[in-house]
Amino acid sequence: MTEPLPWPSGWFAIGLSSDFACGQAVPARWFDQDLVVFRSEDGTLAALDAYCPHLGAHLGYGGTVSDGAITCPFHGWRWAADGTCRSVPYGNRVAPKLRIPSVPIAEQDGVVLLWRGPGVPTWHMPQFDEHRWTSPVVIRRTIRSHPQEILENTADLAHFRFVHLTHMMEPTTEVRAKDNVFELSVQSAPEAVDPAIRLADEVLIAGGVFCHGPGLAGATIAAKEVPVHALQRLYATPIGNDEVNLLGVVNIRIDDQCDEATAESLMDVLSSAVFENWDRDIVIWQKKRHLRQPALNPKERVIWTFRRWYAQYYETGSPVPAGEALAQAAPA
Repeated sequence: MTEPLPWPSGWFAIGLSSDFACGQAVPARWFDQDLVVFRSEDGTLAALDAYCPHLGAHLGYGGTVSDGAITCPFHGWRWAADGTCRSVPYGNRVAPKLRIPSVPIAEQDGVVLLWRGPGVPTWHMPQFDEHRWTSPVVIRRTIRSHPQEILENTADLAHFRFVHLTHMMEPTTEVRAKDNVFELSVQSAPEAVDPAIRLADEVLIAGGVFCHGPGLAGATIAAKEVPVHALQRLYATPIGNDEVNLLGVVNIRIDDQCDEATAESLMDVLSSAVFENWDRDIVIWQKKRHLRQPALNPKERVIWTFRRWYAQYYETGSPVPAGEALAQAAPA
């Protein structure tokens, strides 16, 4: 089956915290909706429908921010962060029920997150630990894909050999899929593929892979015996018309095993390698199609586990087919 996937609900990244300066109105488009995002002088962020309900001006183009509200560039009507009308500069009337739809917004781990879904948020993104980290190195891409396709890489341990030209990976723990976290520990498995395509490379890697909600895939994979804790985050957010924005963030943790100078010196090499691997994935993501009943072999059952976990983010029914029949293409 090749039916398109619906959009998931949950928290999605719309940029770095540094993308939204105090007193600035930023036009944005996510999930086929035009928005304006602005930060008040006290640092509070707000996201509103972009269009002033008075006569339809886009608040993100020429709107000004002061005293916790945004002023329409067309006629000066002022709108608070919750979408209520703060004031009208003429006529001496403010319609008490007039408001602009607002969208829940949050900041976490240096990233701005937007809530997509009915009502108020029912959960919040898990936080990373409070260690010191290097300044992030960031990559941004706009591609044609879907967040599920991107996050599914977390469960696809065979693609490492063929897309990233490393050893295949294997789980070292059971999958932990609880609430809004999907994670497992993995390591290199040189002998997991046929002898003819095994690599002579002796570099083995290990670490963890995870998803937080429907729009963030991450990893803490590094070479074994190397005391560097690197964090890779790839946020996938639909724009509309099948387009997805990718925000990739890489940091190295500063700790007793890796001091600040060492961590900073490794950032260019490490981030370049991570970005190169993401670009290899993008070539696949942009051209593949989603199969509701893929011909998986028994070694790939973790993909079904991922899909069952991800199905919670769809509002109308699960896109995971019943049965989950596995093609017997390879022995268990």
